[in-house]
Amino acid sequence: MNLSDHAKPSRNPADRAARKRRRRRRALIVAGLFMAFGVVVAIGERARAPKAGTAGTAVERATPPSAESGDAAEAQAPAARKPALPATFRLGAGYAGGFFLGWLFRKFIKTALLATGALVGLAALARGLGWFDLDWTTAGTYVRESFAWLGGHAGSFKDFIMGYVPSAGAAALGFFFGLWSD
Repeated sequence: MNLSDHAKPSRNPADRAARKRRRRRRALIVAGLFMAFGVVVAIGERARAPKAGTAGTAVERATPPSAESGDAAEAQAPAARKPALPATFRLGAGYAGGFFLGWLFRKFIKTALLATGALVGLAALARGLGWFDLDWTTAGTYVRESFAWLGGHAGSFKDFIMGYVPSAGAAALGFFFGLWSD
């Protein structure tokens, strides 16, 4: 078998776009499987965990903890708080959430750019027809101030969202792939 026997990837843009969509679909399916596995593990851990009122066997409940071994302090200390769901679920949810946030962000940017272009075009047409006279320096100042305000708030919004996304790394990866999805 030589190298010429292997199929070469197609250079057709439609084929490449289809491969990209399949790759993204597979990544979302893997993220969903991670989430499902995490839920199964969490359910299994909850089923095996002792109930709140029980502390083990009857012999263990009847025997007080030894003060010399330091078990009394451990018995009095509250148990360390474990996450409600395992890391696999958080990674899958982070990726899927980031992907959909990126996808929505891309749709929002496209819509906003189209609307802005239409408004600027209408303003230029109306000015050309003499319907009104627009002071472009004042309008430019307002636009710069608006973008500065929007940039500051977009950064705080990103920090807010990343604080609530279960896994920031997986979410960032999902956001990247969602942003560049077709």
